[in-house]
Amino acid sequence: MKKLLALVLALVMSMSLVTISNAAFKDADKIDYDEAVEVMNAVGVLVGDEKGNFNAKDNLTREQAAKIISYLLLGNKTAEALAGSGKFTDVAKTSWFAGFVDYCASTGVVAGNGNGTFAPAGQLTGFQFAKMLLVALGYDAKIEGFTGADWQINVSKRADQADLFDNLDISGNAALTREQAAQMCLNTLKAPLVEYSNKGGSLSVNGATINIGASKAEYVTTTLAKEQRISDKKLTNTGLNTTGGYTVEFGEKYYPALELKSGADDFGRPAHTWLLNNQKVGTYPETADYEYTTAVTGKDLYNALGKNTVEKYDFSVFVDGAEDDTLAKQIAKDNKDDLTFTGKGALTQVFVDNDAETVIITVVNTYLAQATADYSAKKDSVTLKIYGVSGNKTVSGEDYDVSKLEADDFVLVTYSYMAKEVKSVATPETIEDTAIDSFKSGKSGNIVVAGTKYSYNKVAQYDADVLGDYTTEGGSITNLKDVTYNVY
Repeated sequence: MKKLLALVLALVMSMSLVTISNAAFKDADKIDYDEAVEVMNAVGVLVGDEKGNFNAKDNLTREQAAKIISYLLLGNKTAEALAGSGKFTDVAKTSWFAGFVDYCASTGVVAGNGNGTFAPAGQLTGFQFAKMLLVALGYDAKIEGFTGADWQINVSKRADQADLFDNLDISGNAALTREQAAQMCLNTLKAPLVEYSNKGGSLSVNGATINIGASKAEYVTTTLAKEQRISDKKLTNTGLNTTGGYTVEFGEKYYPALELKSGADDFGRPAHTWLLNNQKVGTYPETADYEYTTAVTGKDLYNALGKNTVEKYDFSVFVDGAEDDTLAKQIAKDNKDDLTFTGKGALTQVFVDNDAETVIITVVNTYLAQATADYSAKKDSVTLKIYGVSGNKTVSGEDYDVSKLEADDFVLVTYSYMAKEVKSVATPETIEDTAIDSFKSGKSGNIVVAGTKYSYNKVAQYDADVLGDYTTEGGSITNLKDVTYNVY
Protein backbone atom coordinates (compact mmCIF):
# COMPACT_ATOMS: atom_id res chain seq x y z
CA MET A 1 0.00 0.00 0.00
CA LYS A 2 1.40 3.35 -0.99
CA LYS A 3 2.09 6.01 1.60
CA LEU A 4 1.14 9.59 0.79
CA LEU A 5 3.79 12.16 1.66
CA ALA A 6 3.58 15.89 1.16
CA LEU A 7 6.70 16.58 -0.84
CA VAL A 8 6.41 20.16 -1.90
CA LEU A 9 8.63 21.44 -4.65
CA ALA A 10 7.37 24.78 -5.87
CA LEU A 11 7.78 24.74 -9.62
CA VAL A 12 10.05 27.35 -11.14
CA MET A 13 7.77 30.22 -11.98
CA SER A 14 7.68 33.99 -12.08
CA MET A 15 5.03 34.51 -9.47
CA SER A 16 7.35 37.17 -8.09
CA LEU A 17 6.34 39.29 -11.07
CA VAL A 18 3.00 39.80 -9.36
CA THR A 19 2.80 43.38 -8.15
CA ILE A 20 1.20 44.44 -4.91
CA SER A 21 -2.24 43.46 -6.13
CA ASN A 22 -5.49 42.84 -4.31
CA ALA A 23 -8.76 40.99 -4.66
CA ALA A 24 -10.79 43.91 -6.04
CA PHE A 25 -12.31 41.58 -8.65
CA LYS A 26 -13.31 37.94 -8.41
CA ASP A 27 -11.46 37.25 -11.64
CA ALA A 28 -8.34 39.19 -10.56
CA ASP A 29 -6.14 36.20 -11.44
CA LYS A 30 -7.06 36.70 -15.11
CA ILE A 31 -5.92 40.34 -15.18
CA ASP A 32 -2.49 41.04 -16.66
CA TYR A 33 -2.62 44.85 -16.53
CA ASP A 34 -3.11 45.19 -12.76
CA GLU A 35 -2.05 48.81 -12.44
CA ALA A 36 -4.21 50.06 -15.30
CA VAL A 37 -7.28 48.14 -14.16
CA GLU A 38 -6.92 49.19 -10.53
CA VAL A 39 -6.38 52.89 -11.28
CA MET A 40 -9.15 53.13 -13.88
CA ASN A 41 -11.48 51.25 -11.54
CA ALA A 42 -10.58 53.62 -8.68
CA VAL A 43 -11.55 56.68 -10.73
CA GLY A 44 -14.72 54.91 -11.89
CA VAL A 45 -13.99 54.82 -15.63
CA LEU A 46 -13.70 51.05 -16.10
CA VAL A 47 -15.47 49.01 -13.45
CA GLY A 48 -16.56 45.41 -13.04
CA ASP A 49 -19.89 43.78 -13.78
CA GLU A 50 -22.69 43.05 -11.33
CA LYS A 51 -21.03 39.74 -10.41
CA GLY A 52 -17.80 41.41 -9.34
CA ASN A 53 -15.77 40.39 -12.40
CA PHE A 54 -13.73 42.72 -14.57
CA ASN A 55 -13.74 40.47 -17.67
CA ALA A 56 -10.29 41.62 -18.70
CA LYS A 57 -10.04 39.52 -21.87
CA ASP A 58 -13.43 40.53 -23.32
CA ASN A 59 -13.19 42.69 -26.44
CA LEU A 60 -14.16 46.34 -26.08
CA THR A 61 -17.20 47.40 -28.09
CA ARG A 62 -17.75 50.77 -29.77
CA GLU A 63 -20.58 51.67 -27.41
CA GLN A 64 -18.43 50.86 -24.37
CA ALA A 65 -15.62 52.99 -25.78
CA ALA A 66 -18.00 55.94 -26.15
CA LYS A 67 -18.98 55.53 -22.51
CA ILE A 68 -15.32 55.49 -21.42
CA ILE A 69 -14.51 58.69 -23.31
CA SER A 70 -17.62 60.41 -21.92
CA TYR A 71 -16.64 59.39 -18.39
CA LEU A 72 -13.07 60.59 -18.93
CA LEU A 73 -14.08 64.02 -20.20
CA LEU A 74 -17.21 64.73 -18.17
CA GLY A 75 -17.03 62.61 -15.06
CA ASN A 76 -19.45 59.80 -14.27
CA LYS A 77 -22.34 61.85 -12.94
CA THR A 78 -22.47 64.32 -15.81
CA ALA A 79 -21.90 61.61 -18.41
CA GLU A 80 -24.76 59.50 -17.08
CA ALA A 81 -27.10 62.47 -17.53
CA LEU A 82 -26.42 62.67 -21.26
CA ALA A 83 -29.44 62.09 -23.47
CA GLY A 84 -29.50 60.60 -26.96
CA SER A 85 -30.46 62.79 -29.90
CA GLY A 86 -30.70 60.25 -32.68
CA LYS A 87 -27.51 61.09 -34.57
CA PHE A 88 -27.21 57.53 -35.90
CA THR A 89 -29.94 55.33 -37.31
CA ASP A 90 -28.79 52.26 -35.36
CA VAL A 91 -28.57 54.06 -32.00
CA ALA A 92 -32.02 54.36 -30.47
CA LYS A 93 -32.56 57.43 -28.29
CA THR A 94 -33.66 55.15 -25.44
CA SER A 95 -30.62 52.85 -25.49
CA TRP A 96 -28.27 52.99 -22.47
CA PHE A 97 -25.37 54.18 -24.63
CA ALA A 98 -27.18 56.76 -26.81
CA GLY A 99 -26.07 59.76 -24.77
CA PHE A 100 -22.43 58.63 -24.78
CA VAL A 101 -22.35 57.94 -28.53
CA ASP A 102 -24.05 61.20 -29.48
CA TYR A 103 -21.80 63.24 -27.17
CA CYS A 104 -18.69 61.68 -28.72
CA ALA A 105 -20.06 62.38 -32.20
CA SER A 106 -20.80 66.02 -31.38
CA THR A 107 -17.27 66.58 -30.03
CA GLY A 108 -15.51 64.89 -32.97
CA VAL A 109 -14.37 61.85 -30.97
CA VAL A 110 -16.26 59.52 -33.31
CA ALA A 111 -17.67 59.98 -36.78
CA GLY A 112 -19.68 56.83 -37.40
CA ASN A 113 -19.42 54.62 -40.48
CA GLY A 114 -20.25 57.31 -43.03
CA ASN A 115 -23.66 55.87 -43.90
CA GLY A 116 -25.58 57.19 -40.92
CA THR A 117 -24.81 54.18 -38.72
CA PHE A 118 -22.47 53.68 -35.76
CA ALA A 119 -22.42 49.87 -35.23
CA PRO A 120 -22.47 50.22 -31.42
CA ALA A 121 -21.87 46.53 -30.70
CA GLY A 122 -18.96 46.31 -33.13
CA GLN A 123 -15.45 45.59 -31.92
CA LEU A 124 -12.91 48.38 -31.60
CA THR A 125 -9.28 48.26 -32.72
CA GLY A 126 -6.34 49.81 -30.94
CA PHE A 127 -5.98 52.50 -33.62
CA GLN A 128 -9.67 53.39 -33.41
CA PHE A 129 -9.52 53.78 -29.64
CA ALA A 130 -6.26 55.73 -29.92
CA LYS A 131 -8.00 58.18 -32.25
CA MET A 132 -10.75 58.71 -29.67
CA LEU A 133 -8.24 59.26 -26.88
CA LEU A 134 -6.16 61.67 -29.00
CA VAL A 135 -9.23 63.81 -29.62
CA ALA A 136 -9.88 63.74 -25.87
CA LEU A 137 -6.32 65.06 -25.42
CA GLY A 138 -7.16 68.02 -27.64
CA TYR A 139 -6.04 66.89 -31.09
CA ASP A 140 -8.37 67.92 -33.91
CA ALA A 141 -9.29 64.90 -36.06
CA LYS A 142 -9.61 66.92 -39.27
CA ILE A 143 -6.43 68.96 -38.82
CA GLU A 144 -4.36 65.92 -37.85
CA GLY A 145 -5.68 63.76 -40.68
CA PHE A 146 -7.43 61.21 -38.45
CA THR A 147 -9.96 60.74 -41.25
CA GLY A 148 -9.44 59.65 -44.84
CA ALA A 149 -7.17 57.04 -46.40
CA ASP A 150 -4.11 57.71 -44.22
CA TRP A 151 -5.92 58.03 -40.88
CA GLN A 152 -4.21 55.00 -39.30
CA ILE A 153 -0.74 56.29 -40.18
CA ASN A 154 -1.50 59.72 -38.73
CA VAL A 155 -3.11 58.27 -35.60
CA SER A 156 -0.14 55.95 -35.12
CA LYS A 157 2.33 58.87 -35.25
CA ARG A 158 0.45 60.97 -32.70
CA ALA A 159 -0.32 57.97 -30.48
CA ASP A 160 3.37 57.09 -30.40
CA GLN A 161 4.24 60.68 -29.51
CA ALA A 162 1.73 60.62 -26.65
CA ASP A 163 2.84 57.12 -25.50
CA LEU A 164 -0.72 55.80 -25.76
CA PHE A 165 0.56 52.29 -26.55
CA ASP A 166 3.16 52.35 -23.77
CA ASN A 167 3.47 48.95 -21.99
CA LEU A 168 1.34 47.30 -24.67
CA ASP A 169 2.58 44.76 -27.19
CA ILE A 170 -0.37 44.69 -29.57
CA SER A 171 -1.25 45.28 -33.19
CA GLY A 172 -3.09 48.53 -33.72
CA ASN A 173 -5.42 46.75 -36.13
CA ALA A 174 -6.36 44.00 -33.68
CA ALA A 175 -9.50 44.05 -31.56
CA LEU A 176 -8.86 45.72 -28.20
CA THR A 177 -9.64 43.99 -24.91
CA ARG A 178 -11.00 45.71 -21.81
CA GLU A 179 -7.72 45.52 -19.92
CA GLN A 180 -5.76 46.80 -22.92
CA ALA A 181 -8.21 49.70 -23.12
CA ALA A 182 -7.59 50.32 -19.41
CA GLN A 183 -3.84 50.55 -20.12
CA MET A 184 -4.42 53.05 -22.93
CA CYS A 185 -6.63 55.11 -20.61
CA LEU A 186 -3.92 55.05 -17.94
CA ASN A 187 -1.40 56.23 -20.53
CA THR A 188 -3.83 59.02 -21.44
CA LEU A 189 -4.00 60.21 -17.84
CA LYS A 190 -0.23 60.73 -18.00
CA ALA A 191 -0.22 62.31 -21.47
CA PRO A 192 -0.03 66.11 -21.95
CA LEU A 193 -2.98 68.04 -23.36
CA VAL A 194 -2.62 70.00 -26.60
CA GLU A 195 -4.31 73.05 -28.10
CA TYR A 196 -4.28 75.15 -31.29
CA SER A 197 -3.86 78.90 -31.48
CA ASN A 198 -6.27 78.69 -34.41
CA LYS A 199 -7.98 75.83 -36.19
CA GLY A 200 -8.05 77.49 -39.58
CA GLY A 201 -11.07 78.16 -41.74
CA SER A 202 -12.04 80.84 -44.22
CA LEU A 203 -13.14 84.45 -44.19
CA SER A 204 -14.58 86.82 -46.77
CA VAL A 205 -12.78 90.06 -47.59
CA ASN A 206 -14.45 92.36 -50.13
CA GLY A 207 -16.28 89.39 -51.58
CA ALA A 208 -13.17 87.25 -51.84
CA THR A 209 -12.81 84.04 -49.82
CA ILE A 210 -9.48 83.63 -48.01
CA ASN A 211 -8.53 80.24 -46.60
CA ILE A 212 -6.58 80.27 -43.34
CA GLY A 213 -4.47 77.29 -42.46
CA ALA A 214 -4.67 75.76 -39.00
CA SER A 215 -1.83 76.20 -36.55
CA LYS A 216 0.14 73.26 -35.25
CA ALA A 217 -0.87 71.54 -32.03
CA GLU A 218 1.11 72.78 -29.02
CA TYR A 219 1.26 71.42 -25.50
CA VAL A 220 -0.90 73.15 -22.92
CA THR A 221 1.40 74.56 -20.23
CA THR A 222 1.20 76.24 -16.87
CA THR A 223 3.61 78.01 -14.51
CA LEU A 224 1.85 76.69 -11.38
CA ALA A 225 4.13 74.17 -9.71
CA LYS A 226 1.44 73.18 -7.19
CA GLU A 227 -0.71 71.72 -9.97
CA GLN A 228 1.93 69.19 -11.02
CA ARG A 229 0.28 66.09 -9.60
CA ILE A 230 1.02 63.67 -12.47
CA SER A 231 4.23 65.02 -14.03
CA ASP A 232 6.42 68.02 -13.27
CA LYS A 233 8.05 67.91 -16.68
CA LYS A 234 9.09 71.29 -18.07
CA LEU A 235 9.31 72.02 -21.77
CA THR A 236 11.63 74.40 -23.54
CA ASN A 237 11.70 74.52 -27.30
CA THR A 238 10.39 70.99 -27.82
CA GLY A 239 8.58 69.67 -30.86
CA LEU A 240 5.13 70.73 -29.72
CA ASN A 241 6.04 73.66 -27.49
CA THR A 242 8.28 76.70 -27.78
CA THR A 243 7.22 78.70 -24.72
CA GLY A 244 8.36 76.47 -21.87
CA GLY A 245 6.50 75.88 -18.62
CA TYR A 246 5.03 72.75 -17.09
CA THR A 247 2.98 70.48 -19.30
CA VAL A 248 -0.64 69.97 -18.23
CA GLU A 249 -1.40 66.26 -18.23
CA PHE A 250 -4.90 64.92 -18.88
CA GLY A 251 -5.16 63.64 -15.32
CA GLU A 252 -4.10 67.00 -13.88
CA LYS A 253 -6.98 68.78 -15.58
CA TYR A 254 -9.77 66.22 -15.37
CA TYR A 255 -8.86 64.34 -12.16
CA PRO A 256 -7.52 66.91 -9.67
CA ALA A 257 -7.88 64.39 -6.81
CA LEU A 258 -5.53 61.94 -8.55
CA GLU A 259 -1.81 62.02 -7.83
CA LEU A 260 1.21 60.06 -9.06
CA LYS A 261 4.27 59.87 -6.79
CA SER A 262 7.69 58.29 -7.32
CA GLY A 263 9.51 56.25 -4.68
CA ALA A 264 10.16 52.58 -3.96
CA ASP A 265 7.99 49.56 -3.27
CA ASP A 266 8.25 47.16 -0.34
CA PHE A 267 10.88 45.11 -2.16
CA GLY A 268 13.16 48.12 -2.66
CA ARG A 269 12.36 48.41 -6.37
CA PRO A 270 12.03 51.89 -7.90
CA ALA A 271 8.28 52.34 -8.08
CA HIS A 272 5.42 54.78 -8.33
CA THR A 273 2.27 55.12 -6.25
CA TRP A 274 -1.17 56.30 -7.34
CA LEU A 275 -3.23 58.24 -4.80
CA LEU A 276 -6.88 59.25 -5.08
CA ASN A 277 -8.15 61.74 -2.50
CA ASN A 278 -4.89 61.04 -0.62
CA GLN A 279 -5.82 57.34 -0.37
CA LYS A 280 -3.40 54.85 -1.93
CA VAL A 281 -4.72 53.02 -4.97
CA GLY A 282 -1.57 50.92 -5.34
CA THR A 283 2.21 50.87 -5.65
CA TYR A 284 3.79 49.50 -8.84
CA PRO A 285 7.45 48.80 -9.69
CA GLU A 286 9.13 50.45 -12.65
CA THR A 287 10.29 48.36 -15.61
CA ALA A 288 13.65 46.74 -14.89
CA ASP A 289 16.62 47.21 -17.21
CA TYR A 290 17.63 43.57 -16.72
CA GLU A 291 15.64 40.67 -15.35
CA TYR A 292 16.49 37.06 -14.50
CA THR A 293 14.45 34.11 -13.21
CA THR A 294 17.39 31.72 -12.98
CA ALA A 295 20.87 32.04 -11.50
CA VAL A 296 23.08 34.79 -12.95
CA THR A 297 26.86 34.86 -12.64
CA GLY A 298 29.01 37.79 -11.57
CA LYS A 299 30.50 37.86 -15.08
CA ASP A 300 27.10 37.90 -16.78
CA LEU A 301 25.94 40.91 -14.80
CA TYR A 302 29.30 42.66 -15.25
CA ASN A 303 28.99 42.29 -19.02
CA ALA A 304 25.39 43.49 -18.97
CA LEU A 305 26.14 46.62 -16.93
CA GLY A 306 29.54 47.47 -18.38
CA LYS A 307 32.85 48.38 -16.76
CA ASN A 308 32.05 52.06 -16.21
CA THR A 309 28.80 51.34 -14.39
CA VAL A 310 30.28 48.61 -12.18
CA GLU A 311 33.28 50.72 -11.19
CA LYS A 312 31.68 54.17 -10.78
CA TYR A 313 28.01 53.76 -9.86
CA ASP A 314 26.63 53.30 -6.35
CA PHE A 315 24.98 49.89 -5.81
CA SER A 316 22.12 48.95 -3.49
CA VAL A 317 20.81 45.39 -3.15
CA PHE A 318 17.55 44.28 -1.55
CA VAL A 319 16.58 40.65 -0.98
CA ASP A 320 12.86 40.33 -0.24
CA GLY A 321 13.00 43.96 0.85
CA ALA A 322 15.96 43.52 3.22
CA GLU A 323 19.14 45.39 2.29
CA ASP A 324 22.17 43.14 1.74
CA ASP A 325 25.29 44.17 -0.22
CA THR A 326 26.74 40.64 -0.55
CA LEU A 327 25.65 40.25 -4.15
CA ALA A 328 27.04 43.60 -5.31
CA LYS A 329 30.57 42.66 -4.21
CA GLN A 330 30.49 39.57 -6.44
CA ILE A 331 29.96 41.42 -9.74
CA ALA A 332 33.25 41.02 -11.62
CA LYS A 333 34.34 40.26 -15.18
CA ASP A 334 36.14 37.06 -14.16
CA ASN A 335 33.56 35.71 -11.66
CA LYS A 336 31.83 32.74 -13.27
CA ASP A 337 30.08 31.74 -10.04
CA ASP A 338 26.38 32.32 -9.49
CA LEU A 339 25.58 35.46 -7.57
CA THR A 340 24.31 34.86 -4.05
CA PHE A 341 20.50 34.83 -3.74
CA THR A 342 19.91 34.36 -7.49
CA GLY A 343 18.48 31.10 -8.78
CA LYS A 344 15.44 29.30 -10.14
CA GLY A 345 12.19 30.69 -8.80
CA ALA A 346 13.89 33.87 -7.61
CA LEU A 347 13.14 37.03 -9.58
CA THR A 348 16.30 39.16 -9.89
CA GLN A 349 15.77 42.66 -11.29
CA VAL A 350 18.33 45.36 -12.05
CA PHE A 351 17.43 49.05 -12.27
CA VAL A 352 20.01 51.48 -13.68
CA ASP A 353 19.72 55.25 -13.22
CA ASN A 354 22.36 56.87 -15.40
CA ASP A 355 21.48 60.39 -14.28
CA ALA A 356 21.95 59.60 -10.58
CA GLU A 357 24.71 57.03 -11.34
CA THR A 358 23.04 54.37 -9.20
CA VAL A 359 22.15 50.70 -9.63
CA ILE A 360 19.45 48.99 -7.58
CA ILE A 361 19.33 45.18 -7.61
CA THR A 362 16.39 43.39 -6.06
CA VAL A 363 15.70 39.70 -5.52
CA VAL A 364 12.14 38.56 -4.81
CA ASN A 365 11.65 34.92 -3.84
CA THR A 366 8.54 32.82 -4.21
CA TYR A 367 7.92 30.92 -0.98
CA LEU A 368 5.71 27.99 -0.14
CA ALA A 369 3.21 28.70 2.64
CA GLN A 370 0.70 26.52 4.48
CA ALA A 371 -2.48 27.55 6.29
CA THR A 372 -2.22 26.77 10.00
CA ALA A 373 -6.02 26.78 10.40
CA ASP A 374 -9.17 27.38 8.39
CA TYR A 375 -9.88 30.89 7.16
CA SER A 376 -11.65 32.88 9.89
CA ALA A 377 -14.74 34.66 8.57
CA LYS A 378 -15.01 36.58 11.85
CA LYS A 379 -11.52 38.01 11.53
CA ASP A 380 -11.57 37.92 7.72
CA SER A 381 -8.06 36.49 7.72
CA VAL A 382 -5.97 33.34 7.61
CA THR A 383 -2.66 32.53 9.26
CA LEU A 384 0.15 31.13 7.12
CA LYS A 385 3.38 29.35 7.95
CA ILE A 386 5.89 30.39 5.30
CA TYR A 387 8.67 27.85 4.78
CA GLY A 388 11.92 29.81 4.79
CA VAL A 389 10.51 32.79 6.74
CA SER A 390 10.38 32.68 10.53
CA GLY A 391 7.10 33.13 12.40
CA ASN A 392 3.51 32.76 11.24
CA LYS A 393 2.01 35.56 9.15
CA THR A 394 -1.58 36.79 9.06
CA VAL A 395 -3.12 37.58 5.67
CA SER A 396 -6.28 39.69 5.46
CA GLY A 397 -9.20 38.87 3.20
CA GLU A 398 -9.39 42.58 2.37
CA ASP A 399 -6.04 42.29 0.60
CA TYR A 400 -6.20 38.82 -0.95
CA ASP A 401 -8.82 36.21 -1.77
CA VAL A 402 -8.07 33.70 0.99
CA SER A 403 -11.63 32.90 2.04
CA LYS A 404 -11.48 29.33 0.68
CA LEU A 405 -8.26 28.32 2.45
CA GLU A 406 -8.50 25.50 4.96
CA ALA A 407 -5.97 24.14 7.45
CA ASP A 408 -2.91 22.58 5.76
CA ASP A 409 -3.73 24.07 2.32
CA PHE A 410 -0.67 25.24 0.43
CA VAL A 411 -0.22 28.57 -1.39
CA LEU A 412 2.71 30.39 -2.97
CA VAL A 413 3.58 33.81 -1.59
CA THR A 414 6.06 36.63 -1.78
CA TYR A 415 7.09 38.26 1.49
CA SER A 416 8.67 41.64 2.23
CA TYR A 417 10.95 42.03 5.24
CA MET A 418 10.74 45.78 4.72
CA ALA A 419 6.95 45.84 5.17
CA LYS A 420 6.92 42.71 7.35
CA GLU A 421 3.98 41.29 5.43
CA VAL A 422 2.91 39.01 2.61
CA LYS A 423 2.78 40.90 -0.68
CA SER A 424 1.16 38.37 -3.04
CA VAL A 425 -0.72 35.07 -2.80
CA ALA A 426 -1.29 32.50 -5.55
CA THR A 427 -2.65 28.96 -5.72
CA PRO A 428 -0.03 26.53 -7.05
CA GLU A 429 -0.69 23.95 -9.69
CA THR A 430 -0.78 20.56 -8.01
CA ILE A 431 0.04 17.02 -9.12
CA GLU A 432 -1.61 14.83 -6.49
CA ASP A 433 -0.75 11.33 -5.27
CA THR A 434 1.88 10.80 -7.95
CA ALA A 435 4.88 8.52 -8.27
CA ILE A 436 8.33 10.01 -8.89
CA ASP A 437 10.05 8.64 -12.00
CA SER A 438 13.47 9.97 -11.02
CA PHE A 439 15.11 12.40 -8.64
CA LYS A 440 18.31 14.43 -8.64
CA SER A 441 19.50 16.47 -5.69
CA GLY A 442 21.96 19.34 -5.49
CA LYS A 443 22.31 22.65 -7.31
CA SER A 444 20.57 21.43 -10.47
CA GLY A 445 18.04 19.38 -8.53
CA ASN A 446 14.96 18.15 -10.33
CA ILE A 447 12.34 15.47 -10.33
CA VAL A 448 10.59 13.73 -13.22
CA VAL A 449 6.87 13.14 -12.85
CA ALA A 450 4.94 11.27 -15.56
CA GLY A 451 7.76 11.95 -17.99
CA THR A 452 7.95 15.70 -17.28
CA LYS A 453 11.00 17.22 -15.61
CA TYR A 454 10.51 19.91 -12.95
CA SER A 455 13.31 21.97 -11.37
CA TYR A 456 13.39 22.85 -7.69
CA ASN A 457 12.48 26.35 -6.65
CA LYS A 458 15.56 27.80 -4.91
CA VAL A 459 13.86 28.43 -1.55
CA ALA A 460 10.43 26.82 -1.56
CA GLN A 461 11.11 23.25 -0.47
CA TYR A 462 8.75 22.00 2.19
CA ASP A 463 10.99 19.14 3.28
CA ALA A 464 14.40 19.04 1.66
CA ASP A 465 15.20 15.61 3.13
CA VAL A 466 12.14 13.71 1.92
CA LEU A 467 13.78 12.71 -1.34
CA GLY A 468 17.33 13.20 -0.12
CA ASP A 469 16.95 10.30 2.31
CA TYR A 470 16.71 7.91 -0.61
CA THR A 471 20.33 8.59 -1.47
CA THR A 472 21.48 7.31 1.95
CA GLU A 473 23.15 3.89 1.68
CA GLY A 474 21.95 1.21 4.08
CA GLY A 475 18.89 3.19 5.11
CA SER A 476 15.58 1.58 5.97
CA ILE A 477 13.54 3.95 3.87
CA THR A 478 10.79 2.49 1.68
CA ASN A 479 11.67 2.15 -1.98
CA LEU A 480 11.10 5.40 -3.86
CA LYS A 481 8.63 3.72 -6.22
CA ASP A 482 6.47 2.50 -3.32
CA VAL A 483 5.64 6.01 -2.13
CA THR A 484 3.45 8.67 -3.73
CA TYR A 485 3.68 12.42 -3.40
CA ASN A 486 1.86 15.67 -3.84
CA VAL A 487 3.98 17.96 -6.02
CA TYR A 488 3.22 21.67 -5.95
